[in-house]
Amino acid sequence: MEPAPEPRNETPRSALVRFFSGTGCTLLILSAGILLLFLASIDSARYGTEIAARSYFGSVIALWQYPVEWPLGSFLSYLWVPLPGAPVVALAALANLALAGWSRIRRRGGPLVGRIGLAMVHFGLIGALCGYALLLFGSPAALVATEVSASVVVAGLVLFFSPSLAASSRRETAQERMGTSERLSRSWLFAPVLGASAGAFLAVSNGPAAMAALYGERHMDLLPVLLYGPALCLFVANRMKGEGIPEWREKLPFSLLSGGIVLHSALLAVLCVLWGLPPVTDLHSSALFAGWVGALIAAAVEKKRGDGLAGMAACLAGGLSLAAGFFIGADFSRPLAPVIASRTWLVLHVCTIAAGYGAAILAVILADVTILARIFRKDDDLARKLSGLLLGTVAAALVLTAAGVLLGGFWAEGAWGRFWGWDPKENAALMLVLWLALTLHARRGGHVALAGFMNLAALAGLFLAWSWAGVNLMGVGLHSYGFTGAGAWATLIYTILQGALVIAGLRAARPRN
Repeated sequence: MEPAPEPRNETPRSALVRFFSGTGCTLLILSAGILLLFLASIDSARYGTEIAARSYFGSVIALWQYPVEWPLGSFLSYLWVPLPGAPVVALAALANLALAGWSRIRRRGGPLVGRIGLAMVHFGLIGALCGYALLLFGSPAALVATEVSASVVVAGLVLFFSPSLAASSRRETAQERMGTSERLSRSWLFAPVLGASAGAFLAVSNGPAAMAALYGERHMDLLPVLLYGPALCLFVANRMKGEGIPEWREKLPFSLLSGGIVLHSALLAVLCVLWGLPPVTDLHSSALFAGWVGALIAAAVEKKRGDGLAGMAACLAGGLSLAAGFFIGADFSRPLAPVIASRTWLVLHVCTIAAGYGAAILAVILADVTILARIFRKDDDLARKLSGLLLGTVAAALVLTAAGVLLGGFWAEGAWGRFWGWDPKENAALMLVLWLALTLHARRGGHVALAGFMNLAALAGLFLAWSWAGVNLMGVGLHSYGFTGAGAWATLIYTILQGALVIAGLRAARPRN
């Protein structure tokens, strides 16, 4: 079951203290940060990264002008919108962290590890804001303060969420004895190893040149769909039929899912051999890797639950990522930028943040399925069953993405001489982190009901698309080595469809007479 929202029975002395210590203030600050990061990324393409960074992150008041290139730009380009700059938002965040952190740590029950993690998150964020202030004043200690504080935040997130994830695992283990999952074979645990070994052997035996040609001509990136698709259909059929299903039919969809993971793992191993690097060198390979991570997480949950819901999500995560990779296409003739050739940081940073994207993909899929169920079946039964799983998946995505952003800062310091430069790609990744944090705060703080939580999780798909592919189409920033126009239409179509689904979910969430 999903944890109950945090109690709000404490009454501070004044309305001002009550406002700054509440999660409502936290949501406003996170929303303001997301807006500033987005507008700064847009203006980076118009005026350059340095000018945009000074305008939004170095000024108390930021002025945004409606772009003339946008619809009705010839009329609305005279519109200037004043916004609070990042220093003002940071000052409000500092007050919120100090007041809210003290009150929540002091009153919060639960495991000691979780309380220590919460304290580390708050103190780390306060330290990061102090590092930002030192940066504004040109202090050389800003870099060290920011790096140490960001590391404390990530470690605190791991400690904070570990007790709830462990408790969830114990609850599922108790349910496992009553479900059909105990009869499923444990062979799926070896699926990634088996697939990776087979793929590496195939690539090495054929040679890189022949394998690259075979990969493109035979559309090998679609092979796992041949198993993911039937597995999804059987999961759905078994779910609809309910009782009286033969044992072989109960086992078959999970076996097909395991086979899909074998083929998916083999594809990633082939890409490793062809590039000589981890399979996260471009949009094509990173899409396959993120979907593989999402499928593995969901398969592990399906092994415990055995109700078919997580199995369906695993098939969708794997299959949709393969479809996206096929649409983007693989280009093995493109030379890699020298900075990407750093195997150590490619494994640490890119694989970590791509794993976070994979968890985010899984969360978005779970949210989309529950919204569709609400629209067409007019009930929240599925949403209640998946709420706990979705909450844990969003938390996992937050931890992995935040860790990936931190590791990316360390890599940038070694490669470019600065930890953070307000690059559009960096801003977009931080936007996703802030939105995931906003989603968790809104739910755990009791500001949104179940339907609202699902809609917020579904909106994470738009931030994921922007972070992953949207900024790649802008053509500015130090991350230009990853820019490509191949996924422009795919990104646009997904954004429109996902936005339409969220709007339909909002309409369906209205109280019915």
